[in-house]
Amino acid sequence: MTVTVSVDRIYTLLKEAGYRLTKPRRAVSRVLLSTQKPLSIEEIHTRLDDRSINRVSIYRTIQLLCDLGVARRLQFHEGFARYELADPFGSHHHHFVCNLCGKVEDIDACPLATTEQVIIRRTQSRITSHSLEFYGVCGACAQSIPVSTS
Repeated sequence: MTVTVSVDRIYTLLKEAGYRLTKPRRAVSRVLLSTQKPLSIEEIHTRLDDRSINRVSIYRTIQLLCDLGVARRLQFHEGFARYELADPFGSHHHHFVCNLCGKVEDIDACPLATTEQVIIRRTQSRITSHSLEFYGVCGACAQSIPVSTS
């Protein structure tokens, strides 16, 4: 899916929900579409073409996009939230979080598809989404840790 198609889908969803396409809504949507990793509010602000958009507008826009199902909030152990596109606006994936440097990497493989079907059959429920985070030490940090020779 191209960025243009996704931007159009987000804009259409906003309009259909009765919201105007304000400058912050357009800008934040474009930032989320242009990245491959979850971003903090500060990282979103840094990536904006128009730096005159204040953080309050970014928070409000992100909250609206989350409420509409366009974005999702991720809370890792860092003490602040990160945001990314939700399914179906972004690709379905999970995350690996480095315990040392805080780097977040996308994991494209989803080992939960079969488990999801089992849960649906057993509970007769409808699953709308799921997420999975792996925590450990990334390759760069692992190389900087001395190997014990005991």
